[in-house]
Amino acid sequence: MSSINNMLFPLSFQYKNNLTINSFNKNNNNQIKSDNQMKIYSKITNKKIMEMTSENLFIYLTNQEGSRLAQNIINKMKENEVDILLDKISPYLSEIFKDKYGNYFSKKLIQISVPNQRIKIIKNLENSFIFLSKSLYGTHPIQLLVETINMLEEKNLILNYIINNSIELALDQRGNCVLKKFIICTKDEERKELNNNLIQNINKIIYNQYGVIILVCIIKHSKDILIHKSISDFIINNNPIYFINYPYSNYV
Repeated sequence: MSSINNMLFPLSFQYKNNLTINSFNKNNNNQIKSDNQMKIYSKITNKKIMEMTSENLFIYLTNQEGSRLAQNIINKMKENEVDILLDKISPYLSEIFKDKYGNYFSKKLIQISVPNQRIKIIKNLENSFIFLSKSLYGTHPIQLLVETINMLEEKNLILNYIINNSIELALDQRGNCVLKKFIICTKDEERKELNNNLIQNINKIIYNQYGVIILVCIIKHSKDILIHKSISDFIINNNPIYFINYPYSNYV
């Protein structure tokens, strides 16, 4: 364990502050850095990952090569090993989700997780779920998480996170993708409160380039006649010709 903590990361970072001005030396040192990282990371095994401290594991998973190799390793892990891994990265989970390289590991983690492990993940992300949904890299594992859930408890947890932020998500470039996937992956009765909240705020989203995507999604994936009637009534009572000619509402 000590050999990992003392050797792995100092070697991987020691070149960051030692590059010379000479361009040839820069390229040479970068190559040495890459070669050393490859040698060290290639020796990482399932057992060694489990022995890492939480902090070192976080650093490892947010490194390009570390993330790639870790994805292969966890693909072969047993369920109890994934539980241990989850406990280790728990303090850093949201940071891993939003990282340029860590988000790829996060997606693999979601793919191999069983329902009770996904519930752990969802609960861990309670305070960062909306932020991650709207972030450049974090939105990708969040979208996959929403696509993967199949238990009512998972759906209810996520619904509780997004219900008071549904308009914020609907109007956001990446957040609306998360909201759209949740609508597609749930039934009307499972998201009745969300449906009502969106329809009550239709005037805020029907004119928006991202919000209109959510309205079209509801129309397509909702079997609730009252939902369709509410949207129709709003358009009919507010000059249909205007909506037809407007750049975004015409899709509705």
